Amino acid sequence: MRPVYYTFTFLVLFSFNLLMASDADIVPVGEASFEKVELYLDIEKCDCNNIVKIIKQDLGLYRNFFNLDNNKATSLITARLVKVIAKDDNVVESEEPQAKKPNELDQRILLELYNKDATSPFFSKEHELDASRVRWNAHEVSGQIFKAITKKDPIFHSKMVFISDQGDEKKPLKYKQIFISDFDGFNIEKVTNTQGHILSPAVSNDGSKLVYSLIDSSSDSSNVQLRIIDLETKQDNVLSDLSGINSGAVFLPGDKELVLTLSHSGNAEIYKLNLMT
Repeated sequence: MRPVYYTFTFLVLFSFNLLMASDADIVPVGEASFEKVELYLDIEKCDCNNIVKIIKQDLGLYRNFFNLDNNKATSLITARLVKVIAKDDNVVESEEPQAKKPNELDQRILLELYNKDATSPFFSKEHELDASRVRWNAHEVSGQIFKAITKKDPIFHSKMVFISDQGDEKKPLKYKQIFISDFDGFNIEKVTNTQGHILSPAVSNDGSKLVYSLIDSSSDSSNVQLRIIDLETKQDNVLSDLSGINSGAVFLPGDKELVLTLSHSGNAEIYKLNLMT
């Protein structure tokens, strides 16, 4: 499953207004209302503080849905995390078993969700731990907690696309480039390396491609060029280089066509571009 991408073309400062709940913790949203869930994280049998810290940050984004500042006695739901360590002989083989070193240990986190005073969980799932993907592991557990309780898809594996001139600590980049990061700003990756000004990045619906417009400073042409990047291979190609503006492109459903602005005819008009021909 490909991640969901969110695109930011400039820095936006978000201000969060904390909504004060009533004694019953009922928070109105328009004419509707929902009850804030008192959620307790039971980590007594999970030596995984680094993962728990990220889980709390993830769920903390939904502070109007969850209250994590409580104890087991007052919580409506308890999320119990247990680190499971099994030797090879006790590990159930997956559909695609991988060779393991002798005596290698398989580490997992068992997530169980309990209603108040319940002795059996209403949700249970194990997550394999990958030491090289700690944040991914934590986002996965956060997402399972969120979806099991709210019945909605989480955003914790989503990506952000943004334009920035961030370089190293001493010197910013000469030209702003396109970057991709996790939804919480970690794991930043530079996608472009252009010599010009970038405009209007947009990601395909399936998350596999990205289009953007470029004013190429290395060219004598004043054209605003339209380019497309394959986010898996990082191949960057020109889509449209007509005279004038080639900008504002967005993918239509199915990702086989774009809608964009072209001005080669004199006036800036909206066109549809077929990517399959």
